Amino acid sequence: MNLVLFMTNSCNLNCSYCFVKKEKKQKAKLAVLEKKAHRGDSMAQYEVGMMYLKGDGVAEDPRVGVDWLDAAARQGNKNAAAELGWCYLKGIGVPRANGNRAFEWFSMAVGEGRAWKTSRNLKALKGLSVCYDEGIGVEKDRRFAHELKMKFEMAKLCARAGV
Repeated sequence: MNLVLFMTNSCNLNCSYCFVKKEKKQKAKLAVLEKKAHRGDSMAQYEVGMMYLKGDGVAEDPRVGVDWLDAAARQGNKNAAAELGWCYLKGIGVPRANGNRAFEWFSMAVGEGRAWKTSRNLKALKGLSVCYDEGIGVEKDRRFAHELKMKFEMAKLCARAGV
């Protein structure tokens, strides 16, 4: 009888050793990303912002997360812009919810004009569809909201299929 042993990077028991090891890795990752972020790397700024928003490897601090996302989005990072849109829509890490700002960030994340037709930024497409459907930051347009929702669903299916 042959015995096969499978090794994994962590155990499935959620033991304190694995938790501490993961926490140390997250802190090291954060330190590296923060150095890059302070130097102006928009992808690092986005990742650091998400870590603060979610409390991933750092104490959860949505306000700091929004600041990092804002820095990244102002450099053209579309993922950061989409996340900022949701933060403004839901009032997370900002003084109060602001539908106009949410719409602006979702629009930036998708792109100018008819760019929504080719966008694959799911969070931004979903956010724009909510804005148009409910008239948040823009005049209500349920027909266009439906088009955006359909594009969102198609993009989601393509992403799942790896297309």
